[in-house]
Amino acid sequence: MKGARGGARREAGWLLATVLTLSGCGDASLGERLSLRGTVRDAETGRGIEGAAVIFTSDTGLRRETMTGGGGSYAIALFADTPFGQLRVEAEGFRPREATVFFDTPQRVVDLELRPSVE
Repeated sequence: MKGARGGARREAGWLLATVLTLSGCGDASLGERLSLRGTVRDAETGRGIEGAAVIFTSDTGLRRETMTGGGGSYAIALFADTPFGQLRVEAEGFRPREATVFFDTPQRVVDLELRPSVE
């Protein structure tokens, strides 16, 4: 009898976990839909840098990457469970740049300037 109750509790626990996961309450990867966009420019000339790698990493480890297009523009859409993260931009011939991002609004604009690397 004792074993039957334990099995029923396990089944009830499994069912609750399944319902919470399917509803989005039990899965940390589901969160608020956020949008991050901006422009990456050469700090000396002001021109947009095409082909720069833009990497966003949330404080919980969610990672999204993209490349800048014409004019240095980029856009990243994501679902995040935390409003904080780090943005890193890398481009050949330039020093990498990082910035802390706080999503105080679901749509955030972060423009960055890169300085040429000194060799």
